[in-house]
Amino acid sequence: MDINAIVDVVTREIMKRLKDENGYPQKSLKRILVLDKSRDESFKIIEQKLDFLGYEIDYMEDKKDILTYEKIIITSLSNKEIVNIAMGLESGIKGQIVLEALLLGKKVFLLDDGIAYRKYAATSNKALYKLYEEYEKKLCEYGVCIVDRENFVDEFSGFKQNSRDEENIKNSAIDHKNEGADKKNKNMLEFTGKKLITESEIRKACEKGYMDIRIPKNAIITSLAVDYIKINGLKVNRI
Repeated sequence: MDINAIVDVVTREIMKRLKDENGYPQKSLKRILVLDKSRDESFKIIEQKLDFLGYEIDYMEDKKDILTYEKIIITSLSNKEIVNIAMGLESGIKGQIVLEALLLGKKVFLLDDGIAYRKYAATSNKALYKLYEEYEKKLCEYGVCIVDRENFVDEFSGFKQNSRDEENIKNSAIDHKNEGADKKNKNMLEFTGKKLITESEIRKACEKGYMDIRIPKNAIITSLAVDYIKINGLKVNRI
């Protein structure tokens, strides 16, 4: 059999495997919907990394049936959108898509720097800020995974490992209690000049092995961060 014949046979076999039982091309299992109207420069780096990992990306203007997508990415949420989604209200196109995705069991990711109310941490009334934190916590309870932009791709790609990672963190916290003082000093992390301590920052510190965390005296710790600290047995001191 000559080389052309071999290529022809291999090509036919590949095409056969790429088609479903009805003879139609199979849909991509790695298709993503980004909830933004069009491509944004600030998302370009993340887009390039996802493309390298084999993900196909659609934006809201090109949206197809929600069942087409494996995962949903939210680049930003206004205060109104946060409240409406937390209350289960289908208000606005973005809110409708997020709620439908959650009802269908889709994985939904939200960039933490796109959460509108967080920008007012230094000036907001504490009671009002806490109210928005509670709405944000609701989103997490519904299945929304809040991630930071810097480590977004790693967390996005390793989403299935989260439950096992959290269990490992809990076990390391228990083991740490029996370690000596020298070990504790090595596992101490100090947040200097921080006015707001978020759950993602605490989680990243914990994942790196830090169990003793020091924060400025007047820094605000978000409710989600407080929950994470309690769950994982971290020690926090104000300095």
